[in-house]
Amino acid sequence: MNKHMPYPESFPFECLKELISLLKSGKLLERRSESAKHIWTLLGFIFKVTFGEPEHPILLDSTDEMDDGIKLLEQLSDSYAATGTGTGLVLDVDSVPWPLIVSFLLTLLKIILKKRRRLED
Repeated sequence: MNKHMPYPESFPFECLKELISLLKSGKLLERRSESAKHIWTLLGFIFKVTFGEPEHPILLDSTDEMDDGIKLLEQLSDSYAATGTGTGLVLDVDSVPWPLIVSFLLTLLKIILKKRRRLED
């Protein structure tokens, strides 16, 4: 059994078109599960072209931006471990600082994109 969900093989134009349609119609939130699926698929392709496959990782040097994000994720992990929250399927999603996590992940993605460009030059 394959443990990894495969990345899209090619750019998911249909997902992009559907996402644009949902945005223009104002129904992005109303049809959020459909919207999320399109966003997930588009991000999967971005991850494929950014990170490559797991067999070929890009090594990163630590930066202050990454160190702050790592501390945040460690605090979150320690907090959930201490309370027993987050084990199995139990997670109080309302208490998770999602904006901070997403901000860190976007920063990490930008760092990786910059490093990849330098490697390709």
